[in-house]
Parts: sequence; structure tokens; C-alpha cells
Amino acid sequence: RDLHSFPTRRSSDLQVFYFLTPSATGTYMASVQNGQLQLFDTTSGNKAGSPVDDCGTLLSWAGHKERFACTNSNGSQSAPMDQLYVFDVSGSTPITTTASVVHETVDYTQGAAQGRRRLFSPTGNLFAFTTDTYLGVVDLLHGTPRIVRNDEPTATELTYHDSPLADLAFSPDEQWVLLQRGRSLSLHSLAQL
Repeated sequence: RDLHSFPTRRSSDLQVFYFLTPSATGTYMASVQNGQLQLFDTTSGNKAGSPVDDCGTLLSWAGHKERFACTNSNGSQSAPMDQLYVFDVSGSTPITTTASVVHETVDYTQGAAQGRRRLFSPTGNLFAFTTDTYLGVVDLLHGTPRIVRNDEPTATELTYHDSPLADLAFSPDEQWVLLQRGRSLSLHSLAQL
């Protein structure tokens, strides 16, 4: 028998999600469509009740926590446009999310985030991101998320920037972040957070 002879659901009953992005643990999957993020629990097959409106671009999942970062490109009264948001995810029936906005990131637009490096630290307590000109580090451990480093390159460093594209790496103890941009390599201390 061919596959067409088996009973199936009507195609109008099916929802297709493109570009599913798994969390590092594999427990959740995320899909962004039309400026909204939809979460799925891979262990139960459950979908979050309603999409996350404050997440138009998924930036990164944390490695050891069910946490992700995104920017909001839609803008609303409760969720200003072009801000960095961090969400903690839990549960499966239903999936719940807890959002935190990083207020000092009004210049970290969806366009500025596109094609730029960003990553969570090994514990997921810090989030680093780059733009064409600076490195930002967000503290997610001590109360309200806040920018703790916002380093702009020196004039000397700018001469070695062949490209605005950068690469980032946290030290295993999260005391340092390494930034490579073009031919320039810089080490930034996070010890005084």
C-alpha cells in the first residue's frame, strides 16, 4: 500500500513550523514565525498555550539552563521594541515562561543582532553580545538583568578591525570573556561583577 491510503488528519488541521531550534538540553524546541515565538516540550509533545509575543528573533539558548534570549521587533506598550529579553522556561503541562527585559539595550535592535555573535556563559548566568562597535555583557544572576560591561574598542583596536563581525568565548570559570574582531583579540575581565 502507498502512504496515501492510510488515514491521516486533514491538511487544514496541521500546523507547520519551520526552523525549529532546540534548547541545549533538548527538552524544548522553539520556532519564530510572524514575530512570535512558539515553544514545544519534546518529551511530552505539548505546545505552550500561547506564543511569546516579546520575541521576534531568537538569539541563543543557554547551555545548562532552560533559558533563551531574544529581541522584540514588534513593540507594544508592555514590551518595547528593540530590546533584549531573557526568558526562563519550565514545565510541560503547560509550558511556562518568565520574561526579563534588559532595559539598557534599546540600541540592540533586531538588525544589530543579525549576524552578530552572542552567547550565554557556561552556567547561563551571563549573556554576552556584540554589535558592529561594542561588546555587551548582561548579568542575569544578581536581581534584575543589567548590562555590566559595555566596552567600545579603542582607536588602536579599531585599526585592527578588518570586519565588524566578532567571535566570543567565556572562560570556564566565567571570570573572563574573550573577544576576537578581525585581527584584534581582547580579554575582558568579569571578576568585579
